[in-house]
Order: sequence, then C-alpha cells, then structure tokens
Amino acid sequence: MKTVVFALLAIVALAAATVVFGAVMYSLEPTYPIERCLDHGARWNYSLGKCECTPEELSSPAVTKEMIAHCNTPSPAPER
Repeated sequence: MKTVVFALLAIVALAAATVVFGAVMYSLEPTYPIERCLDHGARWNYSLGKCECTPEELSSPAVTKEMIAHCNTPSPAPER
C-alpha cells in the first residue's frame, strides 16, 4: 500500500513540476527575440522592436550567418 501511495505522490509531484516549468518558459517567451539578437552581437532597438546592426558590422569578415539573419529584421516587441 505504501508503494502505491509513494508512486501516486511521485506522479503528482512530477506533474506539478512540469506545470511550473511550462509556466516559467511561457513567461520568458517574449524575451527570446531580444536574447537571440544580443547573443549574435547586435543591438536591440526597443522603440522599434527590432534587432539592429551597422553596415560596418555586417561587412566584417568575422560576421556569422546567424548574425546576418538576426540583424535589421523586425521582431514582435515584448509585452511589458
């Protein structure tokens, strides 16, 4: 009987942890475009809601394909 109770408690705890993890990830979702932009060496323009790079940065030999993809592309501004 104790094994059954322990198994049920473990399932409930796992379900609760999954719900909490999902809620945290959902609340962080609006920041993903900003994080991707900054991670690739660009700047986020909060007033325009887009990732920006200068032409000089984009013409650098060290520029990556990911930076080019994220630069100067509008993204939805995060809700605050």
